[in-house]
Parts: sequence; structure tokens; C-alpha cells
Amino acid sequence: MASAPSLSEDTATSYRILLVRTGEGPDLAWRADVDELPNCSARGATPEEAVRRVWAAADRALGPQHEQV
Repeated sequence: MASAPSLSEDTATSYRILLVRTGEGPDLAWRADVDELPNCSARGATPEEAVRRVWAAADRALGPQHEQV
């Protein structure tokens, strides 16, 4: 049985991630938002961490039909 698609795979549906640097100095952080999914955002110390976290949040928001089996 084939597994369901995940945001981390190439799928027919694509989602734009907005990446924003917030703060300065020791308060520097990155926020990633998925435009098409309301309230789907994540923060990280690096851009990569913020994107990884928002992918996970988007997978949870989309439900089990989009998680890898």
C-alpha cells in the first residue's frame, strides 16, 4: 500500500512558506508561516529550524491523510 503524501515530499499541492527574521542580537529568531494554512507558524533559532518546525505543524494541521505511513 502506498503511503500518503507529506509536505516534505514532492506533491501536487504546494504551499508557500514565508520566512521572517525577528529581533536582533540575543533576541534574534526566525518565524516561518504557511500562507495557505491559518495559524500555521513556527519559530526557530535558524531559518532551517523554523522551516522544519513549520513543516511539522503543517503536517499536523492537514491531518492524517497527509502524514507519512
